[in-house]
Order: sequence, then structure tokens, then C-alpha cells
Amino acid sequence: MRTAAALSLLLLLASCDRTSFEPAPGGGGSSGGGGSGGGAVDAAEAPKRASLVAAAAGEDLAVLSWTTADAPTLGREFALRVAPVGVDLSSVTGLSGPSPLVVEGLPPLTEHHAQLFQREGQGTWSPTGTRMRFRTAPVYFVDPAASAAAPSTDPANPGNSLVFAALFASQSSANVWVTQGDFVQATTPTNGSILTARGISIYGGFAQGFTPYLRDPAARRTRLRVDPATSGVVSLVTVVAPGDGAGLGYTILDGITLDGGGTAQEALDTSSEVECRSVHATGCNRGFVLEKSTLNSPESALLSHCRATANDLEGILVRGSWRMDLFACIATDNAQEGCQFDPLQCPRGTSTAFTAKADLRDCTFARNGSDGLDIDLRGPEELTDDQLPGGRFEVRVENVLCAENGALGCLVDIDYEAFRLWSVDLLLDHVEARANGSDGVRLDLDDGVSATDPTPTLALVRASRASANLGDGFHVSSESERVLVSFAGCLAQGNRGFGFGHSEGAAGGNASIVTSHCAVLGNAEGGFEAHPLQGFHANPAAWIQGSPWPAGRDLAGLSLNAGALPFVTAARQVARLSGTPSAPTTLDAPLFGVGARVEWNDDGIERIVSALGTTSVILDPSPSALPVTLAWFESVGVLEDLSPSAGSPLASAGVTAPGIPGADLGPGGLGLAAPGLGLEEPAVAFIGHLASEGTERRLLVVGGLIDPASFNGRVRVMDGSGEDITSAATLVDGGAAILLTEPSGGWSTAARIEVLAGLQTLEGVPLLAPVGLRPELP
Repeated sequence: MRTAAALSLLLLLASCDRTSFEPAPGGGGSSGGGGSGGGAVDAAEAPKRASLVAAAAGEDLAVLSWTTADAPTLGREFALRVAPVGVDLSSVTGLSGPSPLVVEGLPPLTEHHAQLFQREGQGTWSPTGTRMRFRTAPVYFVDPAASAAAPSTDPANPGNSLVFAALFASQSSANVWVTQGDFVQATTPTNGSILTARGISIYGGFAQGFTPYLRDPAARRTRLRVDPATSGVVSLVTVVAPGDGAGLGYTILDGITLDGGGTAQEALDTSSEVECRSVHATGCNRGFVLEKSTLNSPESALLSHCRATANDLEGILVRGSWRMDLFACIATDNAQEGCQFDPLQCPRGTSTAFTAKADLRDCTFARNGSDGLDIDLRGPEELTDDQLPGGRFEVRVENVLCAENGALGCLVDIDYEAFRLWSVDLLLDHVEARANGSDGVRLDLDDGVSATDPTPTLALVRASRASANLGDGFHVSSESERVLVSFAGCLAQGNRGFGFGHSEGAAGGNASIVTSHCAVLGNAEGGFEAHPLQGFHANPAAWIQGSPWPAGRDLAGLSLNAGALPFVTAARQVARLSGTPSAPTTLDAPLFGVGARVEWNDDGIERIVSALGTTSVILDPSPSALPVTLAWFESVGVLEDLSPSAGSPLASAGVTAPGIPGADLGPGGLGLAAPGLGLEEPAVAFIGHLASEGTERRLLVVGGLIDPASFNGRVRVMDGSGEDITSAATLVDGGAAILLTEPSGGWSTAARIEVLAGLQTLEGVPLLAPVGLRPELP
């Protein structure tokens, strides 16, 4: 739960002569501007950070809508910054105003970018949310209620044809402003809902008369829709590469609803660069479809504050070579995947320009018929075997909720086994996967370290939780190569399988895991599944958990099943459920009675037990999702705080380097917000996997150079019992790597390495979390 206090907002603007703003009727519309939004976060959506949500450009002005809703606001200032592209936004200043903010006096025919910034107290300003682009240019005005179809640059006499306006704009470097209302594609086309966009910008959500400060895409919907009686509609919007004379090298759609009426094939179809902001795709076979060949460098695309709902197949489908950014997007109630990369492909070339990317932040994928989020990684389609110089993927999934999907919550699947020079940097950070029909998070990473593969897969899962899933909470597998996945500060609770599980044999038994400061609570088959490959669990904590971890695989672990609660807030019982939401059946004898506070499927909603039978239970309010678990909380509230409670045996009981105070066991020992209780500002540095240099081991550093002042004592090499082994750790390559000498007697398969918290880069960025590693290589 979060609350937001009304704050004074400092808005900094640049590259303008003046700023005008007036409050829209009703206090500024639904965008939440001014930081006055508050109350409970919808349990079905991931919390969003403060951000721009829409940006419309005119001839010499911009209309910028922003929100702080659901974001931490207490004690923070927010700053909106605007500048021509090429000017560093952190260097500009300006004036204040509410959302939407109308910025006038901008230089015409100029490409700009804008982003919201924030700071705490008198601290450093930092960007938050997503950056948006726009180009000042003349405007064609469109109102579906207008009498004439002809394109018009006069807001007092707009045209009614969006198709004609888009055509003229693509030939004259103009923008298109559209009022609220419907553009219907009927059996006989009228004013047209089917567009072919070529490097232009189309902005919906205006009121009749086009007064800039009254723009509100959420409240004043501009809808392109198909009459359900119409057949043969392919795409409502098709984006093609801009031709000669087009104003932009990319297309912008901002503040538009694309409604396929149950007959259109795609809401949006593109093979070229596009930015979609506050666009809703619904009622189609597929929602957003982005498909591109891998012959050339990846194309960039942005979906920000977009929704894909109630489509027959995928809500969002990405194929081919892309650098994709999805920010604050929602894909729910689609018949198959919410969002699928099928596959994301990377061409040859290891420079940034040739790196394929999937960057997803603050997104929700819920109640979809198949997987919530499915990211498949594959080599280029035009190659049949490995070729120099290889290729590189970057996959970052941060603050993403995958809930109540029919199959997997979140899947990352490496399918480039034949391309040994291809590799991936993989980070899952603050991912929540709950109440899914299979595993919560599954990582199938068929790529490892070998003599012919000098660039290993780097995989870290941090501060994430998997709960109430019908399979494992977290599951790893690899069919082809030995790989290792690191988990830091994660929670697995109430899953029907293991908290942390793996595949076996030819089906994927080449993957093992190491964990640091993780917790397991009430998983039906056990906490950590035994694995024939060497892995280990440093500083874990278990509560009401049978078979918490394999014997001898933990360092300083503590498993408790009774007595005083070891955490500040946690469930006393996690009972399994079956049946239906209206008539659930308890599979475990309840330890609670009528009036107890419980939580259904870890959804964050407090419910009261109003009636209780031998195996039946009635709750208020009544839930609607598939029954999986019912968690009983003896204390007030049902949101976990996994910090050690007063006098907890978890406090200061963890393994640390000699001379460093003991760490707390479980997620509390990370010094982070407990999983699911908030998204702190992200850090970027973390430790990669090991490479072999003869008898020595090299730890690769990703995200910066290690500060030597933070290094001493932060790397431990231990035997199976947690005792230190003599092995000199030295910073090399200017802090880009850590070199470990071979201990006396060689590298044992029982040896463990932990890189401890407190390490930081020369820029002061801290290590994401303590990271466990094993020293033997495949």
C-alpha cells in the first residue's frame, strides 16, 4: 500500500520563451498531475514510478501530461525538463505548472525530448519514468463531428477525415491533432479508421476547439474502431518506413484507442521505428505487432503507458531484431500471451548498435490465457551456424507483475544454442509472479561458459517474489550447457511445487542455482530442490517450510517452524486451496478461525474469514481468482515485511567477511526494501560469472569499475562448511574484474564464493546485492 501527499512541484523547462497553464475542469483531468493522487495501489497492477504519460507537439508548443500516481512522493520534488534533441536534459532549467503543462515558444521544425526528474531534499536530480520525443511542426486538425473531410490547418474549421489528414501530414512534415470521438471503419468506409502512417505524429485526446490545456487522452478518448459487421480488416494502423520528405525517421501515436471490434487482425502493425504513448489496443486478433528482419541492425521502439486487452491471441507480439522499451504497459485478459517476444533476434555484431534489447519496467501482465511474459532469444534467421563476431542480447525486467496467467508467469528462454558466440546479460529486478497456472518465473538458459564461448551468460534475479503458483516459484533449466543463475534477496512463498526448482536430465538438468539472502515460506514440495550440480545458498531463511534446503548446501541458514515470528510481518500459515473462488476448499487444516485476517493468492488484499467449516471457507470481500493459497496473518495487515523482528534469531546471524558485522539472514540482510513492499531507486552494477585463466578465476564486473576503497574484505572464498579458504582476491583491469588465485589443494567442487554488499563503483553506485558463485567451471 502506498499513499501520496500533495506536494509543491518544481517544474523545470528549457528552450522556451514562456509557459502557459490553466487548470482543466475537474482539477486537471485524470492524469494525476500535481502529485495529488494517493490511496491504495490496485493489487492487479505493478506500481508505477512518476513519469510523463503523453506529449503532443504543435507548431511552436508542446502539451505535456505527467503523473506521480502510485510513486513515492513524500519529501520529493519533481521537475519537468524539455530541450531540443542533443541537449542534455540534466543541464536545463525552467518554470512550474500543473499537468497538462503547455510549453510555448519552442523553436519550430525542431525535434525535442522531455522527461520528468526527481530529487529528495536537496539531493541530486535524477530522471524518472520514460523520455519522450516530439517535433514542433504545423498541425492538421481533425474532428469526427466536423462537416467537411478536407484536411485543415485551421482549428476553427477542422476536417473529419483522419486518413486524409495523415496522408497530407506525411507529405508536409506536419503533426495531426484529433479530438475525442470515434472514427468508424464500417462495411463501406466513411471517415476511416485504417491508417498508414509514415514518420508522422498523431495526437488524440483533445477537446472540441483544440484548447491545448484541455487535452486529456484518458478522459477524452479518440477511438479508431471497426464495426463488428465489417470483415477483412487487417490492421487499424500500419506503420511503414518514412519516405522522402517525411519530417521524422519514426512514427508517434499518442492518446489513441484502437478497437478492432472483434474482426481486425492487428491494432498496430509495424516493421519500423515507432513510439506509442497512452495507446490502447483491444478487440483484435493481436494487439501490438512489431515484426522486423534480422538482416540489419535492430530497430528501436517504445511502448509507454500502453494497454493491450481482450485480444484473441497476444496482447503484444515482438518478432525479429529490435531494441524494445516497454514502460508502464498493461497487457491483460488476452486469450494467449500478454507479451511475447517470439523470438527476439540479434544480428551479427557486438557493438551497442547491434545489440538486441528487451527492457521492460513497471509493467503488468495478468489474467492472460497462456504466459504473462514470454521472452525467447534466438540467433539471426539468415545464419545456419555460428559466425564471427557473434551477437549480444540485453534483457532487463524491472518492477513487473505477472499474475493469474493460465500458464507461466514470466519465461526467459535462450534458443540460440547453435550460435555459441551469441550471449545475453539478463537481470530480473523486483519481479512479482503470483497465482499463475504453472511456474512463477522460469529461466531456460541454454548457454554456458566453454572454451569456445568467451562471453558467458550473466543472469541475476534480485529482490523478486514468486508466490501461490501452481508450479515452482522460480524454476531454472538448460538442455545443452551447464549454466548458473544467481538469486539475491528473493522470496518464494506458498507455491505448489518448490520455492526454487529445476529441471532434470536431458529435459534441462544442466542448470543450477546459487542464492544470497533468500527466503522460503510454505512451499508444498520444499524450499530449494536438491540438485546433482554444485550450487549453494548463502544466508537463507525458512519459515513454516518443510524440506527447506538440501543438507550441506546452505551457509548460515536457519529454518523455523514454530515460536515467535522471526520477521516483522509474515504469514503464520499458508494453506493450500482448491475448488472455485465462490466455493473454495481448504486442503490443509486451518490454524485460524472466524474473524481471522487472511490473504488470497498473495494479492495484497486483506480479507476477513466470515465463515469456516471443516474444509470450507467464506471470505469478505469475496475473491474472484483461481484458488491456490490462503495465508493467515496473526498481526494487522497482510503485507510482508521480511526484516528480522525484535529479538529474531535471523538478526546478525549471517555469513560475512572477517571483521565485518554479521548480516541478517533472509532478504532483510540485503539492506533493501523487502520484496513486494516497494521499488527503491535502481542500481546498475553487479558481478558477472566466472571465467578461467589457468588455475585462476576472473570475476567480470558489469555496470562500472570497482572502487578500490570499497574492495577489501568484500570477496570471500569458503569451503562447504563456510570456513575461509586462502585465496588472494585482486582488482585488475582498472577495476573491471576481480582475479582470484588458486587455493592450496586446488579448486574444490564444494568451494563457494560470495561477493558481499558494500562493494561499489567509482561513481558511487552500489552492488545490487550480495552474489553467490561457485568456482568450478563446466
